[in-house]
Amino acid sequence: RYQNFLLEEQQQQTARNHSYCSKEDLQVWTNAFLYLIQKLQWRAIIMHHNNNASSCSSLLPTRHRLVLKTPSHTGRIRLLLRLFPNAKFVHIHRHPLHVYRSAVHMANTTYGYCFLQRPTATTTTTTQSQSQKNKRHVLQEFILRQYELLLNEYQNCLQEGLLSPDKQNWSEVSFEQLTDDPVATIHKIYQDIGMINNDNTTTNNINKLMLQELKEYCQREQLNKYQRNKFDRFQLTPETKHEIEER
Repeated sequence: RYQNFLLEEQQQQTARNHSYCSKEDLQVWTNAFLYLIQKLQWRAIIMHHNNNASSCSSLLPTRHRLVLKTPSHTGRIRLLLRLFPNAKFVHIHRHPLHVYRSAVHMANTTYGYCFLQRPTATTTTTTQSQSQKNKRHVLQEFILRQYELLLNEYQNCLQEGLLSPDKQNWSEVSFEQLTDDPVATIHKIYQDIGMINNDNTTTNNINKLMLQELKEYCQREQLNKYQRNKFDRFQLTPETKHEIEER
């Protein structure tokens, strides 16, 4: 049922051979998500208060946008825009083969902590080799189907104008751009979503100050030494590569 929440009502009637979530399920998810957002807001207030307990600063911190790094929200754009009409979306794309290998690595290292039972493949085979092969097929189909749902909905939102440069609620960059030149790429993102403008001298000076602080942060955190994950132990077969390219 995890994939049930990757599509909205408009998609539910047209998606192929899938049973999607009911309105009740959608409301349960929405309530839980809004509760999480409220907890994050209160956490920011409490941390601000604790860090400034000895000063005369205000109890409430300076308002900042909440940034959620949640790839599955790519399939919830319609819902999120209804909940937060001023929400902005940043889509970071990467080569599909790299994405797939990263997804398999995440599945192998983290999914086990989320299971309520031992995962089994829906098969009648009994040999261990056949069972392992079928489990790999189930995992592969899960990953590929998930990304089909996400990217199809993302493309639909672009075509329908829910995300557009005119609305300043969307930016798209590559993963390589972000890792190779984080300052320039983040500057582009800020321009795309309307958080940087050059209307007058005051705002232009603020923009320069922000860029300088961003550069100092990247240097302080040594982002230039960031190394991407390598999955040399996991090699894609020609059949898997073909399947990914076809999908």
